[in-house]
Amino acid sequence: MTAPPPNPPARKDFRRFWWAEAGSTFGTACTATAVSAVAVDQLHAQGWELGLLTACAYLPTLLLGPRAGRFADETPRPRRQLVRGDFLALLFLLATCAAALHGSLSVAWLILLELALGTVLLVGETIYFTHLQTLVPPGELVAARARLQAGTSGATIAGSSVAGLLLAAVGGAAVFALDAFTYLLSALLLTGIRAPDTAGPAPPPGDTDRTPPSARPLFTRGGPLRTTLCLLLVQALAAGTTAALLAPLLLREAGLPLTLFGLALSTTGVAGVLGAWGATRLRPGSGPRTLAICALVHVIGNSLVACASGTPATALALAAAGLMTAKGAGAVANVALSEVITTHAPPHLLGRTVAFLRTSSTVCQITGALAGGVAATAGGVRYVMLAAALLPLAALPLVATFLTRPDPPRRPRHARKDPA
Repeated sequence: MTAPPPNPPARKDFRRFWWAEAGSTFGTACTATAVSAVAVDQLHAQGWELGLLTACAYLPTLLLGPRAGRFADETPRPRRQLVRGDFLALLFLLATCAAALHGSLSVAWLILLELALGTVLLVGETIYFTHLQTLVPPGELVAARARLQAGTSGATIAGSSVAGLLLAAVGGAAVFALDAFTYLLSALLLTGIRAPDTAGPAPPPGDTDRTPPSARPLFTRGGPLRTTLCLLLVQALAAGTTAALLAPLLLREAGLPLTLFGLALSTTGVAGVLGAWGATRLRPGSGPRTLAICALVHVIGNSLVACASGTPATALALAAAGLMTAKGAGAVANVALSEVITTHAPPHLLGRTVAFLRTSSTVCQITGALAGGVAATAGGVRYVMLAAALLPLAALPLVATFLTRPDPPRRPRHARKDPA
């Protein structure tokens, strides 16, 4: 892939932009890991509470997703909105850290934290995706977006690993404090970008009045976007269940102490980061097929996690192997998804496209989290986890479609310059 912008000022701006998103993503992943572990180990949350806690992280996307996409496409000062979101998240995290140190932390407060961070994350991720158009030349947009996505994927996995180590060593308060610091660092980096803080490209001439309020029409015409959406929905349903039940499976069913639970999470770092950065070398146009292959690999990884049992050493080995496989495949899939969106969605509808995909997936994630929590209470955590791991196999016809048909030609629109 082509390297990011060649001129030094643009390269510095892209580097600050990259580090801002990667840093805040790293902290967010730390908190996401800490919330479930703290809820199980310190607050003794029940299965339905864990399902509700996981669902609340997705609720802002469900309620505000389409508006966030339109806001990202149309806001005149996108970086200013990113900085405001960083400081809002900073305040909530500092309050959570103080509550953890004081001993007054509760499941209700963690739910409030998840709602606040979910809102900031929804708007922030969408603006990060769309605002990149103003920082790099059009011909290098796909490569730059792949680097940005690879960085955030690596940061997500590294954050989960570091959170596991911090949880085992010093507890959840340190994780919340670390996340607060990453949001402060993100705000400082964003304010240091020298490029004009402007919106992305306008619609083509004559299309201004026909710009849809959402990207839904793009997914009703068939082709890669529609097939990608269907595949993502099935995976999201399984992911919601897995996210809600991972901590109780390993801490209660497998009997891992908190130290080994943190170690199992930390082992995913190397595989995930290597997968994310290796994905930047994907052949242009290979996004759909890569998504299909990663879906199958993800089934294998999550199945290993669901089977984690036996002695602590055996359970740790199975959990670590499964998490590494799943996280590595997920990192590659995230970059491939970015390539599919950039290739097949109009530039002035990127925010709406990302928001539609995220909102649709969130509906399935919430359903999976809630259903998984209830089913685990009634029928056992391990059986529900295994069923969720195998669920993406229902999308095998879609996977076969991706693997057997040639990729459609890429649109030539990437070669033309953004409007002034």
